[in-house]
Amino acid sequence: MFEPGAAVELSAAQAGLYNDSRSDAKGCEIEGAEVGEYQNHAFLFLGAERCGLVAVYRLTGNEAEPKFVQLLATGSRPEGLLAIPQRSLFVSANEGDGTISIFQGSPGNP
Repeated sequence: MFEPGAAVELSAAQAGLYNDSRSDAKGCEIEGAEVGEYQNHAFLFLGAERCGLVAVYRLTGNEAEPKFVQLLATGSRPEGLLAIPQRSLFVSANEGDGTISIFQGSPGNP
C-alpha cells in the first residue's frame, strides 16, 4: 500500500547519511520491513541496506500515507529487523559489519 519513493534517500541526504554514489544503483535499497505497536501506536520500520539506516514511519488510519518519524543510523547493511514493543526496543542485525543496533524508545514519546 505504501511506496516511499525517494523519501528515504532525501531524508538520509538531509541527515548526512546518504552516499551519493548509490544514486545510480538502487539508492538506499529498502530490503526489510517490520511493524511494531508501541504505546498504542503502530510503527513501520524500513531497513535501508545500502545507507546503513532504518526509516521509521507511524502508521495512521490511512495505510497509504504513514507519517515519517525519524531515521535510525545502524551498522552496515541492516538486514534483520525486530520490533520488541514490550521492552520499548527495536533491533537491527547488520550483516555488513556483523553488529547489532539496539534502540530504545522514550516513555511518552512514541
